[in-house]
Amino acid sequence: MWACSGIRTICSAPSGCTPSDSPRRKQLVWWLSPHIVTAAACLLFAYGVAWLLAVSHRKGVLQGVLMSALLCTAVIATSLYGIVRMPRDLFVIEAGYIVLATFTVGAIVGGLYDKLVLRSQ
Repeated sequence: MWACSGIRTICSAPSGCTPSDSPRRKQLVWWLSPHIVTAAACLLFAYGVAWLLAVSHRKGVLQGVLMSALLCTAVIATSLYGIVRMPRDLFVIEAGYIVLATFTVGAIVGGLYDKLVLRSQ
């Protein structure tokens, strides 16, 4: 949502962007598209963790972290061909981000699992 509102704010007529400024809009979309894809990937990963927790009838922070690690391992296994071609330093940085994100998403989704779902009566 913030990316869409940013495009609307920057490309509105008061900010000096008219409909004839199409190259400026295309450049803005080009700059923001990786951030939108990253946000979508994070939401999809969190949904996958929640689905795994629901299917396995587990709940709790530890179970969320374990399911998140399981899903992360599956994603890494499927994309191993591209991972081995990365430079070592970039791999170390990306691995750190992935481990941090995996534990964070697992803990949040696992901890909030029963709190966000309404129980049927």
